[in-house]
Amino acid sequence: MGKKASSTLTLPVTGDWQKWETVSLGVVNFNTTDTLLRFFIEAPGFNLNYIEVGPKVETSIFGRSSTSTLKVYPNPVNDVVFFSEEIPYDWTITTLMGNVLMNGNGIHADVSSLNRGTYLLNVNGNVVKIMKY
Repeated sequence: MGKKASSTLTLPVTGDWQKWETVSLGVVNFNTTDTLLRFFIEAPGFNLNYIEVGPKVETSIFGRSSTSTLKVYPNPVNDVVFFSEEIPYDWTITTLMGNVLMNGNGIHADVSSLNRGTYLLNVNGNVVKIMKY
């Protein structure tokens, strides 16, 4: 049996089903990849759009400050994403689940063959989320 963690989160009343707010619990660290996540709802009257669970990866496109010194542009990207590093590095693009889709070496990556979606770009150990449109 693992360690139990719990937290209470109060959702704001917006007064309309078409008016919403983003609420974040913040970072919760798990020590294993085998984790059970449960939600207990005490009161009705809210609309849950989505729950995001994944590795701690932050990029300024999502309104948060970056934890990496690596900057990528443009983001969202259509065809080629450039890295702020002037030195060619090994890079890898994976799905959010970690499946490797592309890898290479350089100061940019051609992502034109990728489908629309959100991916993780790892350049020399610095990971950022990129959005392909």
